[in-house]
Amino acid sequence: MSEHLHWYKGNLHMHSFWSDGVGFPEVIAGWFKDQGYHFIAFTEHDRLQDGPCWISTDPGSEPGSTIHRDGLLKQYLRSFGEDWVQRRTGDHGEEVRIRPLEEYRERFEEPGRFLIMTGEEISTTWGAATPDEKHWINAYNLEAAIPPPPPGPDSRGAIATVVEIGAASAGRSKRPVLVSVNHPNFSWNATAEDLAAVESLRFM
Repeated sequence: MSEHLHWYKGNLHMHSFWSDGVGFPEVIAGWFKDQGYHFIAFTEHDRLQDGPCWISTDPGSEPGSTIHRDGLLKQYLRSFGEDWVQRRTGDHGEEVRIRPLEEYRERFEEPGRFLIMTGEEISTTWGAATPDEKHWINAYNLEAAIPPPPPGPDSRGAIATVVEIGAASAGRSKRPVLVSVNHPNFSWNATAEDLAAVESLRFM
């Protein structure tokens, strides 16, 4: 008798208005759930989705021009209503609050159907820290954000440091943390030999 394998579909690398993404996180999460995904993780650059976050909706600013050009604020209001969308007048005109994960996750999560994990894309460098001397490494199921570490001695050392920090985070929080190297061919910043040399690295 052959075993039946159950497959789950997810997205483990994406951004929202919390960093350099273009979209309200609730709208993004709703889209993935509607498309039949089982799990997602927002991996904002060097931060989790927590704390204060307001962005300008001024058409002459970024991301305000994108918000108006693509109708993102109208879509946000249509999907969640005026009572949910928080706006204020700031130094540069109208601003809209980007809600943290803990405020919206319960609107989408369903046991056995849809899960939103905490995530972060950690920047790490070595040498002169040029674009070719930088890695972007995701960590999932974090309890707290991991600050970018000091530059490593070389490419392999920079990767190994983040893997070690992820393991230390798991030990402190008593929760499993998975660390994964992102797009090593983005600027050809990691060779196959670099990746293979980091024996503690298991995912990419």
